Amino acid sequence: MSRPKGSLNKRTRAALHGVKTGDLVGNGMTPLEYMLKVMRDSEKSVELRLEAANSVAPYVHARLSHVENVNLSPEDAMTEEEIQAKIKAILQEKPELLAKLIELTQDKAAHEEEMLLCH
Repeated sequence: MSRPKGSLNKRTRAALHGVKTGDLVGNGMTPLEYMLKVMRDSEKSVELRLEAANSVAPYVHARLSHVENVNLSPEDAMTEEEIQAKIKAILQEKPELLAKLIELTQDKAAHEEEMLLCH
């Protein structure tokens, strides 16, 4: 007798159960946990442990992204006057930044004074 159309077979039911419970390997561990266990098992061969480590690495450690290395030449550096002009332009455009800068400076000075009094 065949199973009814659309019903799940034994393997599909077991897989769905594993997804719901997190028991994907069948012994209470996820594949990641199993591979980590193999990797850490000093009784296993070095080759097997290394293969396990290579398999789990992408899931445990993020890859570093490429960062462009930009070296500024001395000609690209701004002079002190250019920096001051740029700061002035920014503060004229957003005067609230000046108030915040003053507040932060006063907070830092107060904190430093407080630290000196404590010692």
